[in-house]
Parts: sequence; C-alpha cells; structure tokens
Amino acid sequence: MGSIRSFTRAHIHGIDGLRALAAFAVVAHHVGFDTGTTSRSRFGIILEQLDIGVAVFFVLSGFLLGAPFIKRILDDRPIDGIGRFWLRRVLRIYPAYWLVLTCMVLFLGTSITSLYQFVVYYGLVQIYDADLLFGGMVQAWTLGTELAFYAVLPFIAISAKSLVGRLKRIRPDTSLLAGCIFLYLASTAWRLAMYGFHPSFGRVALLWLPGQLDLFSLGLGLAVLRARTERDERFNQRIQAFVRTPALWWIATACVFAFTCAAGLRRPIVPVGTPFSFGDSTEFTRQIAFGLFAVLLIAPIALRRLPDRLTSVTLGSRPMVMLGVVSYGVYLWHKSLIPKVQEWFGWGFFEGNFFVVFFAVA
Repeated sequence: MGSIRSFTRAHIHGIDGLRALAAFAVVAHHVGFDTGTTSRSRFGIILEQLDIGVAVFFVLSGFLLGAPFIKRILDDRPIDGIGRFWLRRVLRIYPAYWLVLTCMVLFLGTSITSLYQFVVYYGLVQIYDADLLFGGMVQAWTLGTELAFYAVLPFIAISAKSLVGRLKRIRPDTSLLAGCIFLYLASTAWRLAMYGFHPSFGRVALLWLPGQLDLFSLGLGLAVLRARTERDERFNQRIQAFVRTPALWWIATACVFAFTCAAGLRRPIVPVGTPFSFGDSTEFTRQIAFGLFAVLLIAPIALRRLPDRLTSVTLGSRPMVMLGVVSYGVYLWHKSLIPKVQEWFGWGFFEGNFFVVFFAVA
C-alpha cells in the first residue's frame, strides 16, 4: 500500500499562491501592530484583521492533509501508513522551527531561562502553558495547534471509516460530510463552553485544537466535495458550473473581510487568564467570519478541475508559486526580524513607517 500523502502542488494550481497570500497577510498584521500603525492609522482596522491568514492556513491543512485519508475511506482501503504520515509531518515542522528558534536565542535576543522553557518551546507545546504562550516565537502557537491536528487526523479518519461502514444506506461521501459538520459543531460548542463557563484557561483554550477544529473541518469538507467530483460526473458538472468564475467567489470573500473590518471584530489584548465578560462575543463572531472567508477564498481553487485564466496569472504565477514554496520560512522568520528592522532605522516599539518595515522584513 502507498503511504498517506497530501496533495502535491502539481495537483491543484494556485494552492501555493494561497499560501503566499496567507503568509504575507500575517507579516503585514504583525508589522502593523509592532509599528503602531494598527492603532494610529485609518487603515489599521484592515491590518488588525490580517491574521485571517492563519484561518486560511488551517483550512488548507484540513483540505490537503485530509484528502488522502478521505480517498482511502471512499476506496474502502485500510488507513495504514500512519507512522510515515506522522514522521513526514514532524520533519516538515520541527527542523526549520528549531533552526529559527535557535538563531533567535543566539542572535536576536530571545530568552530561554530554564530547562522547562527549553522543553516547552522546542517541543512546541507552549499553547498549553498560559505563562509561556507568547514567549519564544510569538506566532508558534499556530504550529502547536497544527501539530495537534496532525496527531489526531489519523484517528479521525479511522473513526470516519467505521462510521461509513456502519451507515450502509447512506452514501459514504454524505456520511463524511456529516462527520465534518459534527466536528465543526463540536468546535463551536467548545468555544461556547469557554464563554459560558468562564474558566480561567478559557482564552488559551480557544487556541487549542478543539477551539480551532472548525477551521480544519471546513478544509476536510472541501476535500470530501473534491473527492465526490472525482467519482460522480453529474455532481462534478454541477460543481464546475458553481465554481466556473473564481472572481465572483473572491468578491464575496472581499465582502466578508469588509464586514469583519466594518464590524470592528477586534481580538481583545488582555492577559490570557482574563475571564470573558458577559456578552463578549467578538472572538466568537470573528472565528465564524474568518472560516467563511477562508472557504470562499479556497473553494474555487480546490474544487475546479482545470485552472481558469485569472488563477493562472495571479495565484498560479511563477512568483506566487515561489513565495508559496518558502511561505513556511517567511512565517517562521518574520516576527523576530521586525524589531531588528525598527532598530536599524532608529525606531522603537510602536514606532516606524509601516511600508518601510514591511518591505525590509519581506
């Protein structure tokens, strides 16, 4: 049996371009905050929402990594090769992360003061310690959530295969879509529980996999739909008609983003142990809007059988593909370079020209 592998770049034109957009959106988000542009500029609300790139990454992970498991389930093949899947994921994440973190400690002023901190930061488990959550590499909390998804994805697939085997009267892909909906609702229930019961760890728990699983499940749902297009020609024709014009989808994407800006869906900057206040639903609404944004952005690329001209000349262009290939490195390095660039230009924290710092970091 072949091992579990994610879709390659050759399979879906434009995926690398999406990675590049997501990575540089996060760069702009952090540059905006660190230079103070987010708080003092009229377009600061736009910069504040650009961490939406993280949602795009999570939905893409669900789609790309879930697709091979879904194919095996629909082909009634065993879910094997799990060890190799985990090994490839570890090799994808840890070596580059360790290199950048070590450079940050040796040359960029990042502090690790105890063996415990060393184990936590190098193990990428800081999301489970509120005191260390944003220490080390600030953006690394997303990698901890990704790793948790990698860990549980094979078990989700095994459970889904069992579900499909029991529901003989229901189409397998319909059962899988129902499973994706269940995961989305379970994640929503987790976040509601954090708001309803106000545990001291509530804000941190929103970043754990249960609090972000809705985004991954949206990607899994797209993977199920793509798999069905490969098995049901009538369904495929309907889907191709639906995604024929990606520009319309991206206009809808822009509308969702405009809503997040106009509604002022800001992430509150408070100590991580601060309980939620009554009626504090900004983060909840933001999560739903970010998921919708990511789906509208990705769907016309994920579900199309052949790329359209607009995708080819934008997201599928050679520069975007190259940027997408190095997007993980961009994501790892950028946050630690921002203060260095500010220092080079004689600016302190919350100071500096956004465009100068952004392009220097890039």
